[in-house]
Amino acid sequence: MIKVSSEASAIRSHPTRRKRPVCVVCVVAVPVGGQYVQVMETRVLAGRYRLDRSLGRGGFSEVWQAEDSVLGRAVAVKVFTAPASDPDVVARFQREARTVAALRHPNVVVVFDAGVDRDMLYVVMELLAGPSLDGLLAMRGPLPADVALAYAEQAAAGLAAAHAAGVVHRDIKPANLVLDSDGTLKVADFGIASLAGPATSLTAAGVIAGTPAYLSPEQAAGRPAEPRSDLYALGCVLYALLTGTPPFTGEHPVATAHQHLHAAVPPARELRPGLPPVIDQLLVTMLAKNPEDRPPDAATLQGWLAQVRQALSPAAPAATMLIPLAGPEGSLPPDRPSWQRRGPLALAGTAAIAVLLVILALTHGGAPQAQAARSPEVLLGYRRP
Repeated sequence: MIKVSSEASAIRSHPTRRKRPVCVVCVVAVPVGGQYVQVMETRVLAGRYRLDRSLGRGGFSEVWQAEDSVLGRAVAVKVFTAPASDPDVVARFQREARTVAALRHPNVVVVFDAGVDRDMLYVVMELLAGPSLDGLLAMRGPLPADVALAYAEQAAAGLAAAHAAGVVHRDIKPANLVLDSDGTLKVADFGIASLAGPATSLTAAGVIAGTPAYLSPEQAAGRPAEPRSDLYALGCVLYALLTGTPPFTGEHPVATAHQHLHAAVPPARELRPGLPPVIDQLLVTMLAKNPEDRPPDAATLQGWLAQVRQALSPAAPAATMLIPLAGPEGSLPPDRPSWQRRGPLALAGTAAIAVLLVILALTHGGAPQAQAARSPEVLLGYRRP
């Protein structure tokens, strides 16, 4: 059955009332899995963004490929499913959208616009060529170690920029790490991101936001996410890129959350023999139960990933990297925000990198030069089809 919105009918009845392009919705009943769902075929937001086709749907929103009729360019539009009927929600959304839009980094998706149209929140972003790392895993399976490390390095660089602006992503996963046409990885979909501070989250209190397979222990326990929660999730992503599966999976989200809280990380080398020991050591640190035992910040993690990636070469096996060990399994963070207690861990991280530099110098005949994150296609000399 096809229905035209009452607003569209009113426009036809009273043509003088139309001052700009407005929402015109065609709803089609489509059988999916034995049930009927409604598919929105055509819609214009804010009088300029024509939604052409759906690119994906999540628990809180749906992303569309759209056409900006004012500037004549293709964009991605994220439409939130919850109605914007609460003025406080709208205010928090606008505050968060302005913060994310102010981020300017090569590894963060660009936000062009955001607003509210007929109680519908939306964000307009750059349209990336893709695929996402989720799609890349589906096409290729586990990636070469240096490629996986290079992608994680770029993601850490994007997270460092977001965290410096006070933004915690809270839903880092392969589907939210998207490649552009030149192979650059960009952190996308800050839809459930929160400003690092109280009472600024768009999700309701008591609601656990995130994807079970990539959820940090503190989030699984119902505690607030913090910057190092994103680093845990990135550890799950790196594990999946190397082995083809995240470290913890279960038949039910509750079972997966329980593993994040209490289960030891299965060594990646058990699923993929031949991986250097340093990679498992790095993963154990990224996936520490207590945020204090993870890398102190995304910038430090980016440096560690770069050092490990540069150490991998056919001529010399990767050396062991001295990384602060994780605390007891199942330990949970204290109430005080852990990013305020970085002193000892920051010193330990600096010492670890210094030791690795010495090892690399002995192995390669000189200290490696600092190297910016590059496209894995450049690193390996191949291009995606």
